[in-house]
Amino acid sequence: MAERLASAQQQIRNQILALWNNPLLHHARRANPLPLKVLLRVVPAAAGITLLLTAVAWLAELRPLGAAMMILSLAAVLLPLIAASVGGADRIARQMHFSRLDPRRLTDLDPREVTDGLALVTVWKLRWLIIIALAFTPALMLSTIRLESIHYSAWQASAEILGGSTAGGAAGLLVGGRMPVFRMITRALAIGVLPWALLPTVTVLGVAAALGLRDFSLSPLSTLLIMVVAAPIIALTVHGLTRTALLAGPLEILRLLIVLGLIVAAAAPTVPLSRNNARWLAKPPDLPGFFARPPEPPLEEE
Repeated sequence: MAERLASAQQQIRNQILALWNNPLLHHARRANPLPLKVLLRVVPAAAGITLLLTAVAWLAELRPLGAAMMILSLAAVLLPLIAASVGGADRIARQMHFSRLDPRRLTDLDPREVTDGLALVTVWKLRWLIIIALAFTPALMLSTIRLESIHYSAWQASAEILGGSTAGGAAGLLVGGRMPVFRMITRALAIGVLPWALLPTVTVLGVAAALGLRDFSLSPLSTLLIMVVAAPIIALTVHGLTRTALLAGPLEILRLLIVLGLIVAAAAPTVPLSRNNARWLAKPPDLPGFFARPPEPPLEEE
């Protein structure tokens, strides 16, 4: 068992090193370096400040500040997802119209290296947005717990007025009208971590749209449409899973395991999508109807 664990750890380490040393990412890192040593101090400090502001707003009942921190943290965490998918698809599709930038000319590299590099460079170009999102993630999780406490406090008041446990049971309160603290933490974990699990998936999806459609109008538009359709589905799934009273009591552990499984499932499509992108790099798919590509114009020199 120990040998298998050590082997798995080594494989993960090798995979991370291979991605970090990807030729396209290496070039991007040299052209636009990032002060990692400084950021290791600045990001935790910034996260602490945002967390402190959110806590002060909660404890001092400063509702305008609390609402502002919630909106800012949610926007900061979601913005990299939109930029990585839609912006990445647009950037790569435009690159394919210039001979000097066209990734199809990188014939000396393995196709998987090229497609992985395109996704990694997209993330690297969004590094400052991602750093800001990291700083606001703890505030988003604490704001979620705060909103949940307000929600359950309202149901506690309703249960007291009705003089029974019917309202409290319907709202998912524990025995005696107590707040389900573990459930609140699980919800905060889902909302705070799930966007980071989705980031590699939507980034690779943007690469797929660019390689598959090869049109700098349709590529970002198709990615945006997928995001618009998927966002409410994911939001409703997380909301129902982290609020339902069917998993109350001893089943709260099962709720947490399902949430962790959902986080893993959000990142799981990254690998098959990346493999598919490597195939599309050489030969794009045959798309029917409206999405069929017109004949490509000759490549332009930038």
